[in-house]
Amino acid sequence: MKQRSLRTHLLVWQLTGLLVLCLASCPLIIWLGHVLAREVYDEVLLNSADSVLARIENDKDEISVDLPAHARKWLRHEDKDAFYYQVLGPDDRLIDCDQYIPLPHIRAKPDKHVFYNTFVDGSKVRALELRVPHPQLPPQYVSIQVAETFNTRQAFANLITLGLLMTQVLFIGGSALVIWVGAGRGLMPLRNLEQTLSHRSPSDLEPISMTDAPAETLSLVRIINDLLGQLKDHLDRQARFAANVAHQLRTPLSGMKTYVGLALRTAHDEKVKEFLGLIEQGIERLIALIEKMLLLARSDPSLLAHTINSKVDLNTVILEATAELVPHSAKKHIDLEVLPLSSPVEVFGDPLSLLELTKNITENAITYSPSGGTVQVKIESQHGISLIVEDSGPGIPKAERERVFEPFYRTSSSPEGTGLGLSIAKDIAKAHRATISIQDGDKNKGTRVVVTFPDTNGS
Repeated sequence: MKQRSLRTHLLVWQLTGLLVLCLASCPLIIWLGHVLAREVYDEVLLNSADSVLARIENDKDEISVDLPAHARKWLRHEDKDAFYYQVLGPDDRLIDCDQYIPLPHIRAKPDKHVFYNTFVDGSKVRALELRVPHPQLPPQYVSIQVAETFNTRQAFANLITLGLLMTQVLFIGGSALVIWVGAGRGLMPLRNLEQTLSHRSPSDLEPISMTDAPAETLSLVRIINDLLGQLKDHLDRQARFAANVAHQLRTPLSGMKTYVGLALRTAHDEKVKEFLGLIEQGIERLIALIEKMLLLARSDPSLLAHTINSKVDLNTVILEATAELVPHSAKKHIDLEVLPLSSPVEVFGDPLSLLELTKNITENAITYSPSGGTVQVKIESQHGISLIVEDSGPGIPKAERERVFEPFYRTSSSPEGTGLGLSIAKDIAKAHRATISIQDGDKNKGTRVVVTFPDTNGS
């Protein structure tokens, strides 16, 4: 199951809160739209009442209202609304009207106006009463009522509401972008911590620096450091235990080999000598195995990485390694060929570990090559720096080329040996950030082991 990221988690929860707030504010937005529309169109309705007032005429002691067709059309908002007016005298006597408009419950005071809602001809209208001085009897007042339907103001209220809602939608969309970007920026310290850990070597178990860690991650970094410390202690104990066991076993076995050698020199029975010879060979193999176990314990990448702090010339390494193996190759009549480069080939590493790596691969090649065969040790630098050991032995089947790096694994065609040489070589290569691979030899015969080192400038 795909895990949801913390960034997405923050975005979802913050947008959920924004959506809830926006939905809760919708009634307020609708109310605000109607309030703004009412304020605007009430002002327009008051202007309409002033227009009616301006059209009042005084003729022969009678007053009337003269509203031409174009004025009525304007008052009806281009025929989008119905518009009504009436003029009442001081005693509320009807002077002029085009449709009866009910009076408000609370009448307007002199020189004042009052807005109210009512019904005219079965339609709900917004009405206004305006009281002004009588044109012929100034001490007295006449009332002017105007009313209009809600079509235009409702459309205006809907437009305001839609605009406010669209603003909220854009606000939520912009907030999502800001939250996404902001969460990404806010999580940068975690990404930095992730990069710090991902760039570490598997053997680097030193505590993570807490100097640049944000306060929210201090507990996490502290727990990781505790875990790294416990893991380092566990690996140290394991390495010490393996080294101590191997050392304790090697001492009595060396003594047994000495006693068996003395017994061989003093024995007269050929059968006894044969058995003692077999015992001596078994002890030698057991001592070799213990030596490899000691080397395996020392070649653990978590321990070896701390010694990789200088440049080493691979030419010197292969010359020293092959010099130590000349007696072994001569005993098997193996032609051991060394091809160093004319110029120094330097890599970052531990000299002793690289010597053991070269010896293990070369000794493995000598051991499994037939008598009279060849083993070639060389360095190539055309495509990176590579240490190559090639033999004329039976080769390693492709299906087993990965498994031969496992401790104590031996191929079915090569049952001899301890099964630790290539495993030790792989651990040493890993500690040096190098890769080790097995390929077919020249003309698909024998085995070629290639160790490729990283560029010294990038190490």
